[in-house]
Amino acid sequence: MYRVSAFAVSFLVVSCWSAMAAAQPSISSLTPAVLPPGKTTEVTIHGGKLERPLQIWISFPAEVELIAPANEEEAKKVDAVRCKITPAAGTSVGIAGIALGNKSGSSGIHFFVIDDLPPLLDKGDNHSAEKAQLVTFPAGVTGTIDGSHRDYYAFEAVKGQRVAVEVVASRLGSTMDPVVRLLDGQGNELAMADDNEGIGADCRFSRILEQEGRYTVEVADNKFQGGLRYHLRVGDFPIVTAPFPLGAQRGATVKLGFLGQDQGEVESLELTVPSDLPSERLAVGARFPGGSSSGMAVIAIDSLAEQVEAEPNDDREQGTEVTFPGAVSGGLLEQGDRDHFSFNATKGQVLNFRVLSRSLGSAAYLQLRVLNGEGGQVATTSVSDAAELSLRYTIPDDGKYSLLVDDLLRRGGPEFVYRVAVTQGNSFNLTLKNDKATVNKFVVGKGNGAFAFPITVGRVGYEGPITISLEPALEGVQIWNGVIAEKAKEARPIVVIPQGLEEGDLRMLRVVGTATVDGVEQRVLMRSEAWLRTTLPSMLYPPAWYDGLLTMATSAPVEPFYDFKAPSENITFARQVGQATWPLTLERKHKDFKAGMNVFFQELPEGFSASIKADKDTYTVTLNGPADTAAGDLSFRIACFGEFNGKGQTIFRDVPVKVVDPISVTVTPAGALAVGEKQKIKIEVVRAAGSEAQDVTLSWTKLPAGVSGDETITIAKDKSEVEVELAAAADAVVAVFEELTVQAKTTYAGKEVTGVSQAVKLEVKQP
Repeated sequence: MYRVSAFAVSFLVVSCWSAMAAAQPSISSLTPAVLPPGKTTEVTIHGGKLERPLQIWISFPAEVELIAPANEEEAKKVDAVRCKITPAAGTSVGIAGIALGNKSGSSGIHFFVIDDLPPLLDKGDNHSAEKAQLVTFPAGVTGTIDGSHRDYYAFEAVKGQRVAVEVVASRLGSTMDPVVRLLDGQGNELAMADDNEGIGADCRFSRILEQEGRYTVEVADNKFQGGLRYHLRVGDFPIVTAPFPLGAQRGATVKLGFLGQDQGEVESLELTVPSDLPSERLAVGARFPGGSSSGMAVIAIDSLAEQVEAEPNDDREQGTEVTFPGAVSGGLLEQGDRDHFSFNATKGQVLNFRVLSRSLGSAAYLQLRVLNGEGGQVATTSVSDAAELSLRYTIPDDGKYSLLVDDLLRRGGPEFVYRVAVTQGNSFNLTLKNDKATVNKFVVGKGNGAFAFPITVGRVGYEGPITISLEPALEGVQIWNGVIAEKAKEARPIVVIPQGLEEGDLRMLRVVGTATVDGVEQRVLMRSEAWLRTTLPSMLYPPAWYDGLLTMATSAPVEPFYDFKAPSENITFARQVGQATWPLTLERKHKDFKAGMNVFFQELPEGFSASIKADKDTYTVTLNGPADTAAGDLSFRIACFGEFNGKGQTIFRDVPVKVVDPISVTVTPAGALAVGEKQKIKIEVVRAAGSEAQDVTLSWTKLPAGVSGDETITIAKDKSEVEVELAAAADAVVAVFEELTVQAKTTYAGKEVTGVSQAVKLEVKQP
């Protein structure tokens, strides 16, 4: 691992996404648009720029095989490719995603449905009840709404048959605001559904039919928009809000029931949660006994032990006994319902309460209150615009406490289920910055590519550093700005790709933050839910597998759009001074590249550090090190990152450093010095490069007994030597003096420095 010193330098991101996106592959649709779980389906992917070789990514465990072109004509097509997809056995119904990558970049995520209903296509000429498209019950229909027109689908049913109807649109990223109605043979409305508090603009209902005959489902868009896709589900699936309990531990096997409109007869489900599941949600399906189709639901996943409420617990004295840290699942099944949970806590214990409801499909908007042993309220959630509230409380005394849970508006019913996750102590969280300039899809050039992304740091009592890594790990990857500084609330890591990635490589990455908090290592995944909801406003909650996901595709090497010019000679590092300064000049190789560059320092010698200061296109580097560094040759590496047209580019340069004395001096006598006489002495100085020459002041440090010279001698800044005289008195000691030395003083880089000559011999003799 490189030891890196990093400095962000007036970095301006130039956003040219539209031009970049146009050059990358894209997905417009799939045929078929729905995949059944556990079966192999041949799928045609329609889009643009689909040049081979291609890599395919799927959001769920599956076998994927790209089908070779059948002929030369198909091989030339760039608007469609065929593949075989086999979802793993046990894959649940729900929203899935697919992406493609080639040497031009990557497509965006295309959302589709995993469904156990037989798939059908909207024929497009069904805009009246009289022209309703006849479908065989049950069915999953892929449709497109046509502005003010409505779509009609008819099916045959028997008396007493239960029918469930659901429209999936906003959950696919569509801006359609669907309304669905069930009509009998005479056109009378039997049921209607619009927005659902748990699933947003999408809608669903179930109905037991009272007569045998033909029934019609009408699908419309409240906004009368055109060209928007939807998926209509008509089957025998239950309408459920969420599984119960609503959460499970990673690696655990749990038995789930279901809550919601049709909760009574739904089959229980045994689920084993993968221990390495990267997301905090998992799709699960709900069925009636003997049913052929499944209702969609989502369960929360984390490391907490799950506990469930035990009714009655409306009063504090009846509170369900629980242990925190841990999680509790419950339901406010009647209007005005309130649930109590009783727990023991110790003085100084810090508990963090986090509500999960809306993100799991519930209609509940919960408030939490902590009560002491006497029933007095000691803490409560503060109302905000957040869909799910949280609370942090430090226990003042040992004893018994209660958690009171109810809906803020005192509502209740089968849709009002919840989970409260309670952790202990300090922590932190990482989120992709919710900003219009933020992206989660990157193209990197082979060999010199990199990408940067902005992180917002949430600190809950922890102010220390956080180390960033990627999952799955990429061998040889470098992460610059990879340690978030103490107390920092924002960061911008830069991922420098390894040399081994080839053109067309497609990688889906997650960002992991690691820190030792209160003596325990915490590992936190970066989330992007807030940014995704801004980017995909039609989605109430984006699919859990998409939360925090970054897409990276490797393209051909990026043509250099910048460079930097460094001094052509070795950098001089003067001992005593302990510092060297020199400029780097940014060179713009593309006329439209207007941004700056980020400069980093790698492989610095032990004890050395570096910093940089930018002034337009001039970057002044300052190298600091020990003043007593041994003279000799050293080196380090300068690494730079720039970004243009959505692509990041790196440059690496090794910088040789010569460690020298800032001033050196030599003394050369002309010959022996006779008693009572004078003799010339030549003194030479050598000033180190890297600083403007200054005057040098010389002084004798050791002279023979009876020998004298000028107390101070000056060598002008434009000179490097001087001749002086030494005089021997009549009583000077006759001997060979072996320690004749002189000291030189001057300034180097604004700092006073000294040098002492090596000792030389001076013979004092009789005349």
